[in-house]
Amino acid sequence: MIAWKKILGTSLLPVLTIIIISLLILPALAGVSPAVGRAIGPGGTAIIGETNLRFVDASGTLINDGSTWVTIKGPISGPDDIIDSVTIEFTSRIFDTTLYDDASNKSNSLAPGTYPYTVSGGGKNITVVFSDPDLSVELDREVVIPGIDITFTAGTNLGLIAPDAGPNYIAFCITGPDGIESTIVGATSLENVNVNVQNSRTIYTSALKEIGDYTVCIKPDPETNNGLGREEEYEYGPTKRFELIAGLSLTANKEKASVSDEIKFDVTTASYINVNLDVTTGDKSTVTFIGGMEDVKVSGHSCSGKTDNTGAFKAVARFTHTGSYEITATEGHTTDKKWVRITPFTATLDKPEPESKPEPEREPPERYYIGDVLTIKGEVPVNAEGVLIKVDGIEVEKLSVIKYKTEGYEWNTREMIPGPHTIGIWVLPFSDPEKDYPDKTVSVILLRGGLSAELSAEFVALGEKFNITTDAAGRDLVDILIIAPKGGGGKGFDPTSLDAPGLSYYYCSKEPGMQFTSDEISVNMDSDTGTYPIAVLNHGRDGVYGTSGSGDLLKVLTNGYSISLALKTSEQILALIYDRTVYAAGSDDLLWIGTIKVKTPFVTLDELSDVAMGEKITVSGTTNRETGTEIAVSVDGPTELIPQITTVTNDDSTFYNTFSVDFDTVSAQIGTYTVAAEDNYGHDTTSMVNIVSTVEPPVTVTHTPEADTPVPTPELTPTPTPTPAPAAATPTPTQNLIPTPFEAGSTGSTGGASPPYYLAVIIAVVAAAGIFISYKVKEWYLLKRYNE
Repeated sequence: MIAWKKILGTSLLPVLTIIIISLLILPALAGVSPAVGRAIGPGGTAIIGETNLRFVDASGTLINDGSTWVTIKGPISGPDDIIDSVTIEFTSRIFDTTLYDDASNKSNSLAPGTYPYTVSGGGKNITVVFSDPDLSVELDREVVIPGIDITFTAGTNLGLIAPDAGPNYIAFCITGPDGIESTIVGATSLENVNVNVQNSRTIYTSALKEIGDYTVCIKPDPETNNGLGREEEYEYGPTKRFELIAGLSLTANKEKASVSDEIKFDVTTASYINVNLDVTTGDKSTVTFIGGMEDVKVSGHSCSGKTDNTGAFKAVARFTHTGSYEITATEGHTTDKKWVRITPFTATLDKPEPESKPEPEREPPERYYIGDVLTIKGEVPVNAEGVLIKVDGIEVEKLSVIKYKTEGYEWNTREMIPGPHTIGIWVLPFSDPEKDYPDKTVSVILLRGGLSAELSAEFVALGEKFNITTDAAGRDLVDILIIAPKGGGGKGFDPTSLDAPGLSYYYCSKEPGMQFTSDEISVNMDSDTGTYPIAVLNHGRDGVYGTSGSGDLLKVLTNGYSISLALKTSEQILALIYDRTVYAAGSDDLLWIGTIKVKTPFVTLDELSDVAMGEKITVSGTTNRETGTEIAVSVDGPTELIPQITTVTNDDSTFYNTFSVDFDTVSAQIGTYTVAAEDNYGHDTTSMVNIVSTVEPPVTVTHTPEADTPVPTPELTPTPTPTPAPAAATPTPTQNLIPTPFEAGSTGSTGGASPPYYLAVIIAVVAAAGIFISYKVKEWYLLKRYNE
């Protein structure tokens, strides 16, 4: 008993003292204080960042008792490159993990992660897991608006430190757009959160003062987490971001679209809340929010759903009618509106290249020969389901949007009858082929194949000629009928025997296998001006036109009509030709239609810019005279430049023909000149051009005569005879290096040196003679040309 009393007196007193002190301290600190630390037994887990750890075996005996060398070796398992890579030796009663977390010292540092190690010392061995601290935070929303709450939830492993004793305190730290960190939002404290009891906090965003981005992270309390958080590396966990926006907003990817287009609407508000999209102005039944696209589950005339983590809800709408629509997004009592305008959609139906060039003022139906394969193609909205094609109201094909654009439908006209035909397309599903008009149409005229023609010119002036070249395989004769612009009552080129002066008839034959080429067709000076339709025909292999039984075109046109062709317009006469020939049932006649423009001869000059003296004047102009016609051009002014003759040429860049000629201005004087151009039939025009001076640097010559100093005589070099200066020109000052007798002794009335009188008279006479001869040569040349 005495021994036990001694033992109790000497051993229990310190223990009781520690217990009493602990009982006084623990309620204040709670959790695990770094001053007290904690013991870890076999299979236990230590968190890297704890500063006071003790290791005990299964019996509770300390391994690191302060006198025994302890070895921590491992990891026992994990990635191949870290197994058994760490060896830590120490003798301290306290193991501070922060002393062994330098990743750069791989052999003496706890590997980042969660791995088992062997702790041994004094013949005792246990397995302990060392784990990185988990200080993650989760947010229930990434986007919020004022008035919507947001909850922060800690996802930590701090409960391992004191699973029973607890609590383990943390704080949620929030940093606003201003960069200031805070652990209080409004009346809500984010401190002393016990992760063992309730690991979350909810704040009300109306207390946040600024719109913008916020970050949230966890800050562990070192005093309840065994020192975790004292070191800077473990002071804060990773951050999460959320955004505070002003409120609900609605945007559209386009404010104007066609009927077939789709418009994407984006709603932005807080995360994970219900929103609704509806049509508040416009015909709701013509709007469909498409199910299966973006966030819309089921198609309908309105839609609703929940925003995602970013606060976004997206919908795609299609409109089937034109007009203005107001789309409204609603979330609780908050709304936003967006107006969109819907216009008719566009569809194209390409026309094949025409067989002949139509006259510029008209766009007649395209003409093709029966048997041609015509490709029907174009473009329609990409979101259409397809394109239905009809010819003359009969469905011939249905194509996909892509095939309609890239390949098209090849329509073989072999079985078609001559005459006009209409091609129409309907864009599905926007147009109903049974109820709606076609979205696009094109008209074509089918002719019996085998006849083509070409005019020698697209225009002709009164008094000139042109011809027609025709190719009609297997045929030996073609008829040509040219109709005046005013019809049969007009005044054409060569009146026929039909008592219709506006009609001109020609025919031509050819050798087998060769082309037809008409004789030159003359245009009279008194013919009507304007556009003349030209019909080139062949009566086909049966030798007769249509069902008339005759191959005489003029008789066919007049048979059965009591009204003279002189009373019919050009359109009526063309219609008559169609009806009596290619439109007749069973006809194998061939027909080509073209036009030629007839105008009064004209010559025009292009505008001229100022020309510097010495540079060339390029005179150019436009005319409807035939190529090769000569044009006389003159430039008269202070000096008369030598007239020139140029010829008319064809210019592919312009509709009419052109001419051009250059004039040299070396001998010209400064001033305004009249430019005149005239053909050999008196058709003329004039324009003006200015010849201006060339800017030259001034030249100053200083001469100081010295009476006693002889003037050296330079060696003379022969020079060409200079061109006499124009009378009005001002002589350029020069220095005469060799004094003449006149300079040495003679003076004029002004006191300066002057040439002798007879030399001036000779120069004046020669100049006058030159001008007179030039004028006479020009007059003779023009008279000779015009008389011819």
